[in-house]
Amino acid sequence: MMRHLILSPCAMAAGLAFAQTTPTALERVEVSGNAERNYLATEASSATRLAAPLKETPVSVQSVDAELLRDRALRHPNALADLVAGVQPIVGYGSSTSQYFNIRGFSNAGVNYRNGFRIAEVYTPRDLANVERVEFVKGPASVLYGAAQPGGAVNTVTKQPEARDFTRLDLSWDRFDSGRITVDANRSSGAWAGRLNLAADQGHTWIDLEKNRNALVAPVLRWQAGPDTRLTYEGEFQRTERRGWSNGLLAVPGVADLPFSTTLSEPWTWLNNTNVSHRLELQQQLGAGLVFRQALLTSWAKRGMVSVSPAFSADPVADGNSLGAMGRVAYAQVRDNPSNDASQTELSGHWAAGGVSHQWLAGLELQRSVFSYSGVYNSLDSVDPRRFQPGSTPPYAIGDASGTERAGRTVALYLQDQITLGDWRLLAGLRQERVRSSSRALPASAGSASDSQTENATTARLGALYLLNPGTSVYYSFSQSFSPNLGGRAQGGSLFKAERGSQHEVGIKATLLPGLEATAALFEIRKRNVLTGDPANPTLSITNGEQRSRGSEFSLAGRLSPTLKLTANASSLDAKVTRDTDPAQLNQQLVGVARRSGNAWALWNPAPGWDLGLGAVHVGAREAAQPGLAYFKLPAYTRLD
Repeated sequence: MMRHLILSPCAMAAGLAFAQTTPTALERVEVSGNAERNYLATEASSATRLAAPLKETPVSVQSVDAELLRDRALRHPNALADLVAGVQPIVGYGSSTSQYFNIRGFSNAGVNYRNGFRIAEVYTPRDLANVERVEFVKGPASVLYGAAQPGGAVNTVTKQPEARDFTRLDLSWDRFDSGRITVDANRSSGAWAGRLNLAADQGHTWIDLEKNRNALVAPVLRWQAGPDTRLTYEGEFQRTERRGWSNGLLAVPGVADLPFSTTLSEPWTWLNNTNVSHRLELQQQLGAGLVFRQALLTSWAKRGMVSVSPAFSADPVADGNSLGAMGRVAYAQVRDNPSNDASQTELSGHWAAGGVSHQWLAGLELQRSVFSYSGVYNSLDSVDPRRFQPGSTPPYAIGDASGTERAGRTVALYLQDQITLGDWRLLAGLRQERVRSSSRALPASAGSASDSQTENATTARLGALYLLNPGTSVYYSFSQSFSPNLGGRAQGGSLFKAERGSQHEVGIKATLLPGLEATAALFEIRKRNVLTGDPANPTLSITNGEQRSRGSEFSLAGRLSPTLKLTANASSLDAKVTRDTDPAQLNQQLVGVARRSGNAWALWNPAPGWDLGLGAVHVGAREAAQPGLAYFKLPAYTRLD
C-alpha cells in the first residue's frame, strides 16, 4: 500500500508527543513511499562491525529496535529478554536495571557492548531513553569484541543526530505510582547536528518498601567537517537512587510461592549509582573505497549501598535456613566501581576481482577495564518472610572494608573479510589478543601482593551462507570465545588458564510473506577450562570443568498486514555440566537455564491514533542452584502483557 507522508520542520512521534516549531518557516515537503511500520530489521552492524544485510550474514542476530521499545514502553534493559529467543534476564542486586543476561545457556558475566565498545559493568543501571536499538549476536563473538562468554554479545546502539528538527515528549505513569518523562530533541543546521535525550522517573516499585529515582542526560553532537570527514561526540550521564532496597530472598523450597512483593529489607537500606561515559569518533573517507575510523571511549560508575541480603551461607538449607527461618545479613558496599577505557583504530574497504567481491575490515583495539569493590557485613536475625515486619537497626558503622581490585589490559589485532561469490556469502575473521589480568586485595594499605598473568589468545570465526532464492538463505558458522579466569590461584600458586568456548551453528533465514521474516537455528556450544573443585585440596580450584549447551531457536518478526505488527520467539535448550570433579554435578542443567521458553507480541492499529497490543512470555522451570546448594527448581511461569 502506498501512503503519502507529510514531513514538516517538526516531527510528531506516536504516543503522547508534542512538536516544537523552529523559528524559521520551511517549505512543506511531500514524500511518497511505503509508510507501513513493522519490527523487521533488515540490516545490523554488530555481527560484522559493518552494515550488512541479515539475510546474507551467516550469523544469528536479533535486533530490538526503537519502535518495539516504544510500543512495549520498556524502561530498563533486563526486560529485553522478553523480546528475543534463547535469552533470559539474570537478576542480581535486587531488581537492578542492568544488562545482565543468560544467552544460550551462558551468562554474559556483566560484559556488554555500547556502540561496539566492550564495557565490563556488572549490575550498572542503564536507561533505554537514548537507545536506537539493541542487537543480540548469538554465539561466541570474541573475534571482533575480545574476551567474553560464548553465549553471545549484546550491543546497544544509541540514538544519533538526524538531518531534521524535531522534539518529542513522552509521559507515563504506572500502578505503583511511578511517573516518568522523556524528551528527545534533535536540531540540524548546516554542517552541525545535535541530539539530546533526557529522562527522569521516580516512584515505588513492585517490591515492598522500595522507592526509585533515576535521571539521564545524553547529548550527541556531530560535525560534518567536509564531504569526507565526520566527527562525533557523545556523552551519557545517569544517576540512580534506590531506597528500601531489597537484595532478594534465599533459595529455599517454598520461596517461589511467596507474594511477588515480598522483601526482607529495611527502610534504612539504599543504593546510589552514578555512571558517566564519553565517546569521540572520527570517520574519514580516504577515497578508492577506503574508510578510516578512530574512536575513543571512557566510562566509569561509582556505586555504594547499604542493604539487607540473604545469609551468605554455603548451603542455605543445611545451615538451618528455611521458609520459616530465613537468615539475613546487613551488607555495606563502600566501593563498587567499574571503569573502562578503550581505543579502536579501523580501516575498511572494498575490492572485487574475477567475479569475487571482498568487504574487509582491519582493526587495532586497546582496552583497559578495572573493577574495584570492598564491603563489610554483619549478621542480622532470622525471620519468617510470611510474617515479616521491618524495624531492625543497622548493626554496624560503615568503615574500612575488605575487597578486591581486578584489572584487565588488552591489545588486539583483528581482521575480517566478507566475500561474495555468486549466490555464496563467506565470512572469515581472526583476532590475536594479548591480555594482562591482575587482582589485588583492598585496602591497598594491607600490602598484599598482586596476582597477575599475561595470556595470548587467537580466536576465529568462519561462516558460509547460500542464497537458495532472493527470499531464503541457509548458513553454517563456527566461532570461538576467550575469557580470562580471574580471582584465586591454583595448586602451586599459579593463576588459572582462561576459559575457551566454541560453537557450531546451522540455520535458515526465510521471507514468509512480504515484510515477514523467520529465522530458525540449531547450535551446540562447548565451554572448557571451567573452574571446579580441586580433589587434592577442597580450598582450591582447577580448570578441569566443561559445560555444553545444545539447542534450537525460532524467531519471527515483521507484519501480517498494514495494521498488524508482530514478533515471536521460541527456544529449546539442553545446557549441562559435562565434566566436573564432583560427580553430583555431571549432567545437571546449568543454573537459571529454562529448557523451554518463548514470547510473542502483536500490535494492532485499528484506526489512526489507536493501538492495541497483546503479548505473552513463557519461561520453563529452572534450577535455582547446583546440587548441594539448596537444590530445587524455580517453577515455570507464563505472563500476559
